[in-house]
Parts: sequence; C-alpha cells; structure tokens
Amino acid sequence: MSSGVDLDLSARYLVASQLEEAIELAQGGHDARAREIFRDIIHAMPDNEDAWLWYAWLAETNEHRLRYLAEARALFPESHRIADAIRWSHEEAEASTRLHPDGSGESKGMSREQAKLDPTRLIADAGQAVQMAQRRAAQTIERVREKIPVGRLSLPHPSRELWQILKIPAYLLVAVVLVGGVVLLARHLGLGEPSVVALVLPTPNPHATPTLSPEQRISPLWNEAETSRATGNWASAVDALEGVLEIAPGDVDARKQLAQAHYDYGLELIERNELDLAQIEFDEALRLDASNEELQQVRRALRLYLDGLEASIVKDWELAVRNLTKVQKLWPDFRDTRGMLCQACFERANQLYDQDVWEDARDLLMQAQSLCNHEGVPELLAKVEDKITPPKRIEIDLSDQTVVLYENHQPIRVFITCTGRASAPTQPGRYQVLDKIPKAYGSKWDIYMPLWLGIYWAGGSENGIHALPMLKNGTIIWQDRLGNPCSYGCIVLDTPDAQFTYDWAEIGDVVFVNQ
Repeated sequence: MSSGVDLDLSARYLVASQLEEAIELAQGGHDARAREIFRDIIHAMPDNEDAWLWYAWLAETNEHRLRYLAEARALFPESHRIADAIRWSHEEAEASTRLHPDGSGESKGMSREQAKLDPTRLIADAGQAVQMAQRRAAQTIERVREKIPVGRLSLPHPSRELWQILKIPAYLLVAVVLVGGVVLLARHLGLGEPSVVALVLPTPNPHATPTLSPEQRISPLWNEAETSRATGNWASAVDALEGVLEIAPGDVDARKQLAQAHYDYGLELIERNELDLAQIEFDEALRLDASNEELQQVRRALRLYLDGLEASIVKDWELAVRNLTKVQKLWPDFRDTRGMLCQACFERANQLYDQDVWEDARDLLMQAQSLCNHEGVPELLAKVEDKITPPKRIEIDLSDQTVVLYENHQPIRVFITCTGRASAPTQPGRYQVLDKIPKAYGSKWDIYMPLWLGIYWAGGSENGIHALPMLKNGTIIWQDRLGNPCSYGCIVLDTPDAQFTYDWAEIGDVVFVNQ
C-alpha cells in the first residue's frame, strides 16, 4: 500500500500535467475546455495558484474575473500576484468604460471572444488601443525578460482568417496580438500571480474540500447537537459537542452541554440495562463538570447499585444490604433497588437467625417488610420474635418486685419476689436457665438456697431464682422482706412459688430481668 506522501506526489504530478494541457488549450483559443480543466484542478487541489489565476483570466466577463480574484484575495490577503491581477482587471474595466461610455462591450455581457473579433469595435478603438497596448506591452516584456532568456520568448501569430476578417492595418493587429501573447506568456510564467484556495468555487462541486473558518466548522455541529438533544438522541449529541470542543477547546458552554449530554445518555443507558456503559458516561460527565452535585449523586448511586448487584450474585448478603441501603437513600426509585434490597435483607436475616443474632435479624426483617411483600418474611419474623421473646419465659420486674411466668405469650403465674439490695443489685438483662439444683449452698454467706435455678454469673458466683434461704440450723430468713429488695443479688420467692417455678422451668428457658 502506498504511503500518504506517495499519494500526494502522484496527485500533484497529475495536476501538473492537467495544468500544462489547459494552458495549451487557452493559448490555442479553446477557452471553454480550458476553463473546465482549470476548474477541475481547483476542485482537486484548491491550493494550485496557477490554476486559479488562469481560471480568472479566462472568465467570460471582467466582472466574473474580479469576483474570482476577490475570493482568492480573501483567502490569501498577502499574495502580490493576486493583487497585481486585481489591479490589472480594474484598469481593464476602467479602460473599457473610457472606450465605451455608453456601456457597450464586455461590461454589458459581450464575451471576450466576441469583443476580440468584433471588427467595428477594433477599428473604432484603434488609436487608443495601440497607445495603451504599447505601454502595457513594454512593461510586461521587461518583466518577462527578467524571468526567461530572450531566445525562449515565443508569441502566438495571428491567423490568416482573423487578418482577412479585420482588414485593418498590420501594425495595429500585431500590436494587439503582441499584447495578448505577452500577457498570456507572463501569466504562464507566474509573474505577479499567487496561488489561492477558493472559499466558494465558481461552479460548486460536491467533491470539493474548501478550507472553512472555525466558526463555519462549528456552526453545523451546534445545529446537530441541538437537533439531537431535542429528539433525545444523546449519543449523536455527544459526538457533535465533542466535535465542537475539538475545534474550540475553551468553549465553556460546549463543555457544560457535553457534560449534560453524557449524563442524559447515561440515564438512557440505564433504561436499556447497559449499566457499565452508563457508568462510563457518568464518569465522562463528571470529568467535564465536577461541581454538579446531582451528577455526583447519580453516579455514586449507580456505583453502589453495581456493587450491591455483584454482592447479591455471590451471595454476600451483608455487603449487598449495605450497598443497596445506600442506593435506596440516594435514589429511592432507582431501577429494582427496592426489590433487590428486600431480598438481601431477608437472606441476611436468615443467616443471623442461624447465628442466634436475633435482634439484628428482626431489624432486617422489619426493613424488608417496609420495602416489599416478601412471602418468607412474616414466617421468619415470627420465628425471630419467638427467639427474642419466647412463648415460654420468665420475666422479673425490678421496679414492681414481681415474677411472671409465661406460656404461649400468656402469663400463667405472678409471684411477689425479693431482688438484690442496693449494695448487691440484681443486674437487668436477658438470661436463660443455666442449671437446676434442689438445694444450693452459698459459702460466702453460709446459707442454703433451696430449689435453685441459676441464670447468670456475677464474678465468681452465680445468681439465680430460689426459695427463701435458710441457715444451717434450719431457720428461714427474709420471709417478711418479700416485695422489697433484700438479697445479695438473687431473685427470692416464697417457698411454694419457688417450688412451682422449679418444677415448671427447664434449662434453657429465657429469663428477662427488666429494670
């Protein structure tokens, strides 16, 4: 495959060949065909100076010639050759006006060929034309001699047909031909004519590639961006606005609109379930407009959602609950966050139930209930509640000094008790029956404690529920203290009440000591 440089050189060789052919056609009087070739050269390679100047020279009217040269001057304002060509064209126009004050001739639309072959016009203008031609020819010849050896100067000769048509003095015809030939030759050699690239070609060509100003290049991109945004085609809007920023990197408005387009495109991708692509769009939007708080919030919500989704897939329910709970706070209605979080809460609660972490399991199940109607939540919540507050349990109220026995969540017995005194208080909490001893001994106080149900350890000793204590000699103590704190930390019942409780309770039964 040829390189870009080889292709460019080949194109220039081809253009050079076409240019030579067109010049020969112009010198031979085949103006129409020459104009076509020069125009094609301009379309293919707009920076060809000679093609543009020859094209202007061959214009059918001086008005057209000046228009083409004006276009060239707008592109290359420092070109001396174009300036000379424009000046010459103006002089030609002024001369035509002086010679034809009634407006006839070329300025009225007569072609260059018609003006050149009109014998009446040539004879009438002979005197002035000769003087003007002599001056112009002398100036041009001097410039030509500076460029080429005299031996190479070859001028076209008038045809016999033209001689016979005009029937005018030879010196006049030679002067006219000399002027025309010298001017053609001078222009062929490139005297005073710079290269140009047209902004607007005389004959528009769909394959032309004119050089546009930044404003001209940006304008259609803005139009495309506005149209795309109006129709919700965010991908196209992003492409157009990126094109604007490539041309004008400092355009603050374009930067903000591009950030918004990325954001809107990201939202569209979320709807299409293309979440990873949406995250990329949000990242781009944040890079362009880091101060947009709404954008930051949405981007964070999507990131957390993706993390929660991944955690759910690998059944890391703790992480899934943590991430999706944050999403639900940032963006409550984001996709299926509610349903996913509900399921994650249920699964995590199941795990905690198996780990005997019932309070946390209950909290998660309550959260799940607020999110959806999960069919498994009510059953698991009931089991958790029974673990937290079993149907069969003992509740001790320190403020009322009472003991209540529950079955199926219903109280079946209420007893008056004596709990720990101020110096040795009974500790509130959730406990369970650890052991059952018919008659326990408290060595520290040298007392016996019948019908013992141990419930928690306090340092090196165990506190529990028991009947009225007795001394070694059989004396029962604290019988008159029931209903008031009196013990060293235990829960003391009257002996008949203690007997019922001892027979009814089982090891593992839950005991609540409430403040």
